[in-house]
Amino acid sequence: MEDWIKSLALELVSHGCEVFLFNNGSSEDRAFCHHVAMRLINKSGITFIPDFHTPSELVQFIAGLDCVLAHRLHSCIIAYSFRIPSVGFAWDSKMDSFFCQSRRSRFLIDPIQIGPLAACELALEAIKNGIDPKHHNVLLCAARKEIQMLATSL
Repeated sequence: MEDWIKSLALELVSHGCEVFLFNNGSSEDRAFCHHVAMRLINKSGITFIPDFHTPSELVQFIAGLDCVLAHRLHSCIIAYSFRIPSVGFAWDSKMDSFFCQSRRSRFLIDPIQIGPLAACELALEAIKNGIDPKHHNVLLCAARKEIQMLATSL
């Protein structure tokens, strides 16, 4: 996976993208991200972002991106909430469910089955296509309704 991510980052840079390596996961994720970043530290167009101290810092950071490529569901959900496209790396049923519900299953990939170049091309397509505003609004309204029902029941 390390070589795959490194190749993907370099491929994105070669297509004119600026790449930010960050995480919002477990300590193992943090160590892995740091390790990959150290292998790419001197590459132009790639920046390692230190750990966020608060959830709002993570949200503010993601809100300023053009696209998110991630294996963590929270990063993909945050991006979607701001209508920022994401490419998810499939590894559990929650990712599958989210990408299906948001009608973005095409943008959920298995890094074992797709190469870095194809993943890069899919990210560029996601940026070009954006997020369907009507379906986005439907999902946000439904989420607000569910949150209100939960708050009422508490």
